[in-house]
Amino acid sequence: MKARILTSLVGIPLIFAAVWYGPTTVLLAILILASIATCEIYGLYKIKNRGLPRLIGVIWVCTLILAEPNSPNYSTFIITSSCITCIGIFASILWLIVYSEKSRFVPALLCMTLGCTYIGILMAHFPMYYDISNSIYSGKTWLLFAILATFTTDTAALLGGKTIGRHALAPKISPNKTWEGSLSGIIASILLSIAFCYISGNPEYLWQIAALGATVGVVSQLGDLTESKLKRTFNVKNTGNLLPGHGGLLDRLDSLLWSVPITYYLILILL
Repeated sequence: MKARILTSLVGIPLIFAAVWYGPTTVLLAILILASIATCEIYGLYKIKNRGLPRLIGVIWVCTLILAEPNSPNYSTFIITSSCITCIGIFASILWLIVYSEKSRFVPALLCMTLGCTYIGILMAHFPMYYDISNSIYSGKTWLLFAILATFTTDTAALLGGKTIGRHALAPKISPNKTWEGSLSGIIASILLSIAFCYISGNPEYLWQIAALGATVGVVSQLGDLTESKLKRTFNVKNTGNLLPGHGGLLDRLDSLLWSVPITYYLILILL
């Protein structure tokens, strides 16, 4: 627990500083984090006692993320991302033809494709916040809100589960998660949203911002469960050991991978 708290005390201020500084810093940080997360996923699946080709995965993910700021509109981004994915699949097939056993060809290809598109497409939404205009807050403020609400949900769910948790949420996927902890996380995210609404001087948008908080409380936990299912599939406790007390980088990013993109689209719809 001490290692987990220390890692959070160091990591969270760095994240907030990067977001506050500007889109270039966020894009650079996302490229680094996405590359590390991809290496973690590619290291989970073994072929002849070796992991999947990390270089292909890193290039694939980074080009997906770089496609967003270089696309004039969302339609172009989708087309570009599709082309990048096709090239990535082709490169993966060539590597697997050389190194993979026949029985592992399809599972390995699915792991490479889904891992890269999952990380690349979702993490590409972080810098997209800086394109938000005509809203009550700047894109930078919205991104900070999404990250803070996600961390609040995770922390409250953890504390609630340890103190009042009695009923398992998904025992076959994550035995330590409880319904009480999950509800604690959602309530904490809503309360944070209400406080944010009043502190920022926009009480007339109370229900919209509270809805954002509730959504973050739900989808961030779904992202956590998705990553837990991934670890169960590969029969590992953590995706890595980069972060003391947390495990791998993907163990820390799992909630943000869902909450940040969905919050982005809700902002465009509601605000």
